[in-house]
Amino acid sequence: MPVQSTPPQPDKPADSAGRAGTILVVDDDPHGLTFFRASLKLCGFRVVATMNVAEAQERLEAMGMDAFDAVLSDFRMPEATGLDLLRWIRARDRSLSTVIITAQGEKDLVKASLSEGATEFLEKPITHQALRDAMVKAVADTARMRKFEYDQASLRDAGRLDRFFNTSLGEELSAHIRLVYQPLHEVGGDFFSARKLGGDRFLIVAGDVSGHDIRSGFVSAYFQGMIRGFEEAGQSAREAFSVFNRLLCDEWGGTGGGGDGPTSLSVCALEINLSQSSVTVTSSGFPPVVFCDRHGFVTHSKTGAFPMGWDRTCGPVRETHSLEDISFVCMHTDGLIDFATELEIDPLSLAQRMVMDGKEGVNSALHSPDDLLLIRFFIHPEQPISALFQPILHESYSGDEYQDIDHLQAVWRRSIQFAVGDELGDRLYDLLICLREGMLNAFHHGCEGSPEKICTLQMSYLPDEKVVRVRIDDPGKGHNFDLKKRLAEMDIAAEGRGRNLGLGIIQHLSDKFGIENKGTSLLFDFHVHP
Repeated sequence: MPVQSTPPQPDKPADSAGRAGTILVVDDDPHGLTFFRASLKLCGFRVVATMNVAEAQERLEAMGMDAFDAVLSDFRMPEATGLDLLRWIRARDRSLSTVIITAQGEKDLVKASLSEGATEFLEKPITHQALRDAMVKAVADTARMRKFEYDQASLRDAGRLDRFFNTSLGEELSAHIRLVYQPLHEVGGDFFSARKLGGDRFLIVAGDVSGHDIRSGFVSAYFQGMIRGFEEAGQSAREAFSVFNRLLCDEWGGTGGGGDGPTSLSVCALEINLSQSSVTVTSSGFPPVVFCDRHGFVTHSKTGAFPMGWDRTCGPVRETHSLEDISFVCMHTDGLIDFATELEIDPLSLAQRMVMDGKEGVNSALHSPDDLLLIRFFIHPEQPISALFQPILHESYSGDEYQDIDHLQAVWRRSIQFAVGDELGDRLYDLLICLREGMLNAFHHGCEGSPEKICTLQMSYLPDEKVVRVRIDDPGKGHNFDLKKRLAEMDIAAEGRGRNLGLGIIQHLSDKFGIENKGTSLLFDFHVHP
């Protein structure tokens, strides 16, 4: 019996999409076109053959760029070259891979084609195996790049939705809230939501999830949905936090869970009740909340930690504060701290500048190098921001830091100039002299130079009246005499000797001078235009 030969079996291309790709072949040589068509069909590809660039462009436009998985084009053709076609394709679809065929001795042209975005080049004569390998790689590259573009488009869509929810406040909320929101990524990172609960009650939630991928976006969306559901069921933010902490750590394998879940998530919720003049803070790993009084001086919530993160050993912390004498409540992610550190200024001066820059919108002219979220909730929204004292510095120092007074003074100067601008002029140096004398008094007399004792410096600024207000507190015992009266008596008795003392210098240079708590608290004002 005659021996029957086995017919050739088509090669199966390693197509990442799990199907044979469609190749557009462009070659003005009929023999070359026949070879390419036959060879590629043997590999299992579908082939659309054209004999010049114009015809190839017509096919691409008629069938759509997405109908093709790769392009194979000869370089040397009349009227237009394969490089011209490559540029035309790249202008319309950068994900469609193109392989350029060149003749021997055209290496410089090959380099040009690669720099223009060609996936690969094939030098004649071309073998079936070399053609197959090149086109399998080209089809796989197209699939990879199209998936990447699809993922990026999905991220952009998610980011647009995320920003809508993060900045859509409604008329009543907008009256109370000033928001600076600068996400640097499409999803993940910082997030924010606010709701009016009825009457004079509000719920504000802010957070920061590590990562900027789809999973991170899902985690933040899931958390915000959980908070909403718990609130509508009449349960507190703390209960929602506790459930989410268990999900994150135990079921999803998050921080401390040993799995591949989200690295960490920091969140904080404010449950504000204006009729009762109170706010309940619930926090897990979020920076401390700032409360600013009518003088622009601040206190911080006891909750709050750096860096962010939850674990199964410590659940959410909750505390309630009175809003009596409070002008506004401020929340921010650690992006504000990082940005201020880079600028070498106090975070409060950065916050004040960003809020004033962006008072008509949700952003500021200043742009953070990382995600940043800053929220201020004003208790009395009828008051213009410029009519309120704005905190621009709040720092605590140990008693032995008098040795670094020059460095501290440089930070004070930068913070003041950043928040107030150059309007103080030469008065800035008078203010710095007063700050230095006041702090040296606190270091030496109040703290007695001890590293165990802490003194505090606060500054605020009233934009409408252009007043800088300073408060210095130390842990000393104070005194029983009237310091202002004694300084005045020293001036009279010794022809101005009192003005040579540290506190005397402050009284002389400032526009308003006061002492509280038996001399352990020093307050003075500086007018930009005295």
